[in-house]
Amino acid sequence: MRVSTVYPGPTDTPMFGGDVDRGELIRPSSVARAVVMAITASEDVQLTDIHVRPRRELSW
Repeated sequence: MRVSTVYPGPTDTPMFGGDVDRGELIRPSSVARAVVMAITASEDVQLTDIHVRPRRELSW
């Protein structure tokens, strides 16, 4: 059994209520691609911690 933890940063979903330009947030599809990558990784690797961050760090 493999276990992976995905740590998404600020993602453009209805749950994110911050006062920020939504264009600077991570697209949900980008987080989904990281999850698919962890699930479909070859049998010889384990992706343990996946941090999905915006290209530009947000400050609030």
